[in-house]
Amino acid sequence: MNIKKIVTKTYQENVYVYYDEASKVGAVIDPGSDAKDIIKFLDETGLKIEYILLTHGHFDHIMAVKEVAAHTGAPVAAGVDERELLGSGTLNFAMEVYGTDYGVSVDVPLKDGDVLNVGGARIKVLHTPGHTKGGVCFYDEAEGVLFSGDTLFHESIGRTDFPGGNMNTLDASIKSKIYTLPPQTLIYPGHMRMTTVEHEIKNNPFVNLASSKA
Repeated sequence: MNIKKIVTKTYQENVYVYYDEASKVGAVIDPGSDAKDIIKFLDETGLKIEYILLTHGHFDHIMAVKEVAAHTGAPVAAGVDERELLGSGTLNFAMEVYGTDYGVSVDVPLKDGDVLNVGGARIKVLHTPGHTKGGVCFYDEAEGVLFSGDTLFHESIGRTDFPGGNMNTLDASIKSKIYTLPPQTLIYPGHMRMTTVEHEIKNNPFVNLASSKA
């Protein structure tokens, strides 16, 4: 499987196109903005997009969803508990930032442990609440790849002061769902650079912060 990262201009959010070069089948993960750049890449490579996968519902991860969905015909898949946030421009901050009640409907609600088949890859859904209530990560065990959204960054974590966020919950999600993966697993976060499970276990100062303050 190949990974194309497109960094959005305004909020430096990482859009990923995860695809199989042989079959030309893939998924778009978190199309936050810059729809023209995403669509240009899809057209240039001739990819068939089977899913638009959303790790969570904040505006900077979803503002290009409708354009990409209209262009590709792909269904939108997101955590079952994220539908309220995705559907409300007030809750996902699109109203505050852009003055628009931008909401996204979920075609494929995902639960923890669900598996999606994309271009021969098996992508497992890991429910990782804490940044948002219904946030998820997408894990391909065979490729050793995790798309973590805003759950876990390189030596950092997602904010927990937004509605639905909780520091203790996020800490537990990271420890139980991400730190238990093989150490060499590559983590592709929603912002900043790639990292690994091993690196974060050794170097992330924010995990355990909640328990240390308890």
